[in-house]
Amino acid sequence: MGKKTVPPLRDKEEARKRGRNGGLASGKARQKRKELRELLEVALSMPDEESGQTNAEAIAAALVVKAKAGDVRAFEVIRDTVGEKPVNLLDHRSTDESMRPVVKVDLSRFSPGEVSALVDAAYGSGLPN
Repeated sequence: MGKKTVPPLRDKEEARKRGRNGGLASGKARQKRKELRELLEVALSMPDEESGQTNAEAIAAALVVKAKAGDVRAFEVIRDTVGEKPVNLLDHRSTDESMRPVVKVDLSRFSPGEVSALVDAAYGSGLPN
């Protein structure tokens, strides 16, 4: 599908019309996705004729078999579905170091006086603002 170029708006009425049309199209697309989701939920709850399990149970079993056989993609689908998908980490460092990551340090082995001395050594006469 080629990229469509949208001509510039001429007035507020045209903007309102385009916005309304976009909203209507969005509503139709959401309705189609909802219908597909509902159909899939029904299909997954139906019994599998061969095994007597629901289709969802049969699919889950097939995924496990494929993952056990070494299919990495099947493993990833299982991992992601059970909620153990790794989080994509973003690098939030700034060039001027103003947004340095906070480093957590276990200070439980130090006495309050020693912690105070460490803070003074790191920040001078007290905590940073």
